[in-house]
Amino acid sequence: MHRLRRIAPAALLLGACARMAAPPGGPARLTPPVLVAVFPDSVKVLPGFRGAAEFRFDEVISEGSQPNFGYGNGDIEKLVMLSPDTAVPSVRWHRDRITVRPRKGWQPNTVYRIELAPGVTDLRQNRSKLSAVITFATGGEPPTRFVSGRAVDWAAHAGVSEALIEAFHLPDSARYRTVTDSTGRFRLGPLPSGSYLVAATIDQNRDHRRQPGEAWDTVRVAAAQDTAGEIWAFVRDTLPPKIQDVARQDSQSIAVTFTRPIDPHQHLDSTSLRVGLVLPSDTVSVAPLAAYPKAAYDSIYPRAVAPRTPKQDSVARQDSVARDSAARAAPPRRFMRGARDAPPVRTVDSVRQKRPPLGSVLVIHSRGRIELGKSYFVEVKDVRTAGGITGPPVSRRFNTPKAPTAADSAKARADSVKADSLKRVKPDSTVHGPR
Repeated sequence: MHRLRRIAPAALLLGACARMAAPPGGPARLTPPVLVAVFPDSVKVLPGFRGAAEFRFDEVISEGSQPNFGYGNGDIEKLVMLSPDTAVPSVRWHRDRITVRPRKGWQPNTVYRIELAPGVTDLRQNRSKLSAVITFATGGEPPTRFVSGRAVDWAAHAGVSEALIEAFHLPDSARYRTVTDSTGRFRLGPLPSGSYLVAATIDQNRDHRRQPGEAWDTVRVAAAQDTAGEIWAFVRDTLPPKIQDVARQDSQSIAVTFTRPIDPHQHLDSTSLRVGLVLPSDTVSVAPLAAYPKAAYDSIYPRAVAPRTPKQDSVARQDSVARDSAARAAPPRRFMRGARDAPPVRTVDSVRQKRPPLGSVLVIHSRGRIELGKSYFVEVKDVRTAGGITGPPVSRRFNTPKAPTAADSAKARADSVKADSLKRVKPDSTVHGPR
């Protein structure tokens, strides 16, 4: 019994030491940890370097809930990107320091770049929003090369936040990595001099590695260039396109949806198309003329806009007059005395290059009519994916919607008349009787 009493306080003390907590007393700190020093200094040439790179902070930082065992899923390991080594580095937590070194040690005559991403927290969960980079060489000339650019999602026509950027030094293929900012822009360096093949990947799982199925693209940057421009990432596949769906778009066009994005610049003529009306004993061609991606087809054959009725024109004029009156009645905010300045207008950060939209729909234009309530046969060959893959001819049989009958039209008119009559009835007309 006496022995248990002696062990209990010791166990409680050990348990208290195992739990990291904010030091008691004093006002709570509300600012994130500040990086006060790095080792080695950037940009240095250190032949025979054998130590560990180090990030030092002004207070004790949190190790996180997920330990760093070298698998790349530790809370601090996720923040460290070591180039040109692509293996998960050895990352260690030392209270107010983070040390980094390659698994196989520092190699001679190599330029190393260590990036610490935002996300370091202290014991009060104050999170740092700043990144830090250490660049040094283990021999040779000091690095001075920078490459900038922007990663763009072709499907969304917008910049990609936290996209993975990989610069492959030519011809030795040493890989240097970074991530883009919130607008998709990046500036990678300093790097060794020479030409680079720069790749941008939409890193969906944020593991700093390109995985199968992720959108990407590459741009070659010559030694005399300092920018890669816009890198348009899209999903690539080694499989040919297949038909997913076919539907009648109007009386002279059929929309064919494929399983993968197709080349937005392609144009298929009649030799690559077969469209026929399926009859009980034969198939009659409807003379397909050409096929275009949907965006190109809509620009070539714009749909006619239905004319407005006199009532719609009257309503539109009334709305226009009301908006003009409101605009004249309210003076600009900057001329109103005693009013606060209006917040600045945020402009849309659009991409510079103009590329056609990326989609998976090909529209076939025909000379003959595509009638309702019929069965058709479609065959397309030489369809190219956005990645340049062309497969064998693909075909599909489909039925167009049935034409509305006279009974359906009469029912629609009856429903319309009923709805209009209900709108005209006053809400209180059935409640109050004669006075």
